[in-house]
Amino acid sequence: MLNLTHGGPAWGVYLAVATEYDAPALLDASAQVEALGQGYRTGSGTLACDQGAPEALGYEPDTDLFTVSLYFADGAAAQRFVDLYEPPVVGIADVRTYCMD
Repeated sequence: MLNLTHGGPAWGVYLAVATEYDAPALLDASAQVEALGQGYRTGSGTLACDQGAPEALGYEPDTDLFTVSLYFADGAAAQRFVDLYEPPVVGIADVRTYCMD
């Protein structure tokens, strides 16, 4: 599992995005990953905390959105997860993680 740091690089896989922190889509995405039983840990928070994610996913950078995501060390690992995961994901983004402090 990738050790995230404030301002550090990561590849985010965005499983769900919503306007409410407790939206059913976010809760369902967390439960889906937990059910995989592979040791994946989802992150949840504001999409804007991942610099580069809003733009890569087609959102305005300062839009107030919440997300459930997984982080990987490189794009190939992120893509392997996406290729095996059902249902489809919102997208993948090469990001810098903030809001970690």
